Amino acid sequence: MRQTKSKNHDEEFHIPNQAIIIGAHCNSDVRKNRCLELLKKVKLRFTDYVLIFCSHLPIDKEFYEYVDYAIYNKNNPSTNY
Repeated sequence: MRQTKSKNHDEEFHIPNQAIIIGAHCNSDVRKNRCLELLKKVKLRFTDYVLIFCSHLPIDKEFYEYVDYAIYNKNNPSTNY
């Protein structure tokens, strides 16, 4: 089921109405590798979903291969006083 139809000049495409949002804090190589494995599996299994990745740490370029959108917010309210 498609929620939104969008038109980009002559090319029309559909935007899925379902999304998966993954929030991560990849501050070590172990966490980074575990998160990349998760993203790969989610991308393969849920092909009709939009995949959104969120982090308070800068996002490595290799993450962008597996997500549709990446949100980086440098302000982390749990650690900033």
